[in-house]
Amino acid sequence: MEEDGFQMYQSHKKKKKLPMMAPNKAQLRHLPEEDAVSVDTIEVNLEKAAEALERSGLIAKVSYFVEKILSGRRLRCIRGVGIGHFGQRPSSSGSLQMALFLAIRSRFQPPSSSCQDPVMSCDEIEYLRRIEVETPPVDDLSKSVEELRDGDVVLFFMPHCGHALYNNLLWSNWSSSALRNLVIIGNDFTKMMVLQKHEKEIEALLKFREIANVIAFPAFIEDAFSDTAVTSFSKETLPPIEEAKPKYHHFASELLLNKV
Repeated sequence: MEEDGFQMYQSHKKKKKLPMMAPNKAQLRHLPEEDAVSVDTIEVNLEKAAEALERSGLIAKVSYFVEKILSGRRLRCIRGVGIGHFGQRPSSSGSLQMALFLAIRSRFQPPSSSCQDPVMSCDEIEYLRRIEVETPPVDDLSKSVEELRDGDVVLFFMPHCGHALYNNLLWSNWSSSALRNLVIIGNDFTKMMVLQKHEKEIEALLKFREIANVIAFPAFIEDAFSDTAVTSFSKETLPPIEEAKPKYHHFASELLLNKV
């Protein structure tokens, strides 16, 4: 079913594998000198990125569907995960993703907002702090989110992250009451392709995608939002999953510890 340019569905055949989040060690170094920009330049470039998103209609459409999911509830927190570098160019994936993150924040005015990514430069962190976006240490999302347990709605903005991060987020908050308060803007789970021998590692993710509500992003000229969707949950019950913390082998490289 289509609505206002978005495709809505709950489950589809698996199509293709998602990209990993975790960069290699070389990518964890500071930005090359020629790519480093000032905080003021970051601000200007993000404004240009936001203008491009406004012209495309993407901000309005995403805001509409988030508002529809909230259904009168207040958004307590928005957390950005894995956006990477941003602000070097208005058209870069990171700039467009950060611009959308900030547009959603501006539209819904949550009391709390944060952004975590190990590759962010000092200037990128300073920019976020200036606009009062917290920059907590990187974590693997394997701890339950208190706000979800308290009945508040939390939006995780994590485009193009890896399977393991999504699985950890879902596993650590695996209750119908908590997941009804979780909104994810990120990879379209229904388009994942996972070999059967690796399915056990991401049990929570694979079970969740069969019962989640998924609204696919419309086509966008840039790659910043390819295979991106707004995902939520509205059911009263969940299938059982293993209680033990997930252990990763095939997907281990997607997790990034705060020891870099």
